[in-house]
Parts: sequence; C-alpha cells; structure tokens
Amino acid sequence: MEQAFSDSEQKDILTATLENKDTKTVFRFDNENKKIVEDISNGKGGKGGKTTKDKVFLLSLDEALNPQYWSGIKTNYDLFQRANSLNDRIAYCTDYALFSGCTIDSKILSSDWMLRSPAESNYFVSGVSFLGNVSSYGADSWTTYFGIRPAIKIKRSELYK
Repeated sequence: MEQAFSDSEQKDILTATLENKDTKTVFRFDNENKKIVEDISNGKGGKGGKTTKDKVFLLSLDEALNPQYWSGIKTNYDLFQRANSLNDRIAYCTDYALFSGCTIDSKILSSDWMLRSPAESNYFVSGVSFLGNVSSYGADSWTTYFGIRPAIKIKRSELYK
C-alpha cells in the first residue's frame, strides 16, 4: 500500500467486507455460436471461501456481473446477458504486467483478467476475457497470463475533491 498510495490517500481507502461465494452456475463464451452458454463439462462449480476484510481485492463473479457497477448492463438482464461482452470491462496490461507474463490480444491489445471467485472447480478461477465477457469456466488459479485488476473502495466524499 505504501508504494502505491500516499499517506493521505491510504486514509481514504475503506476496508471492504468481501463475501466469497460458491460458484453455482458454470458458463463461458462460445466462440462458434458467439454467445454465453452454460458448460459443466469440467465441473459444476467451485466452493467459495470465508468472508474476508480487505483494502485491496479482486472483484467477485457477482460484482463483475452487477448492473450497478457497469454501464451497459440493464437490471432486467439475465445472467447470460449480463456476462456478454462489455467495453467497460475491457482491460489493458501495464508494462510491468506485460513483463511479468500477462498476455494481450494481438488485435485490440487487451487482456484477460482474473476474478476472486472459483470457476468450475476449486482449481480454477473465474475471469473476464479480453473482449469483456465474464466467464466462470476458468483458468488455472496459478496462471500468469491473466491480468490482475485490483479494486479498492474509497470514501465517497473524496470523489468530489
């Protein structure tokens, strides 16, 4: 924290209570049909963990699908509609991340990024694709090619300074 934020910025970062729920529906983007589909070929969902309190964290599967967090998702959308490609979820690697092994799409130069939720089993992690699709049909949790997109919660009053 000390390297990324000044003393005054650190005071404005709130401690978040994070639920780490089980993944109950396994889904992915089907390249052939160009849509999100359910896929339980490798498992039916991983077991979440204990609730934690953190200042810096990864988003969960629920947060990556939450219409309150992302413009372009309507509240009446079903799970698969909320998981479709969304420009706001597209992420780009920093030079440091590229040097550390993060891979990018050769056309749009964006990267997949990891969520904290388990995927089809506890050995895999859910994520967001380089196109902004959300998937609970994941990648190895120890992979280096996924980017990391940390999140923080800050005091609302500090947004308007």
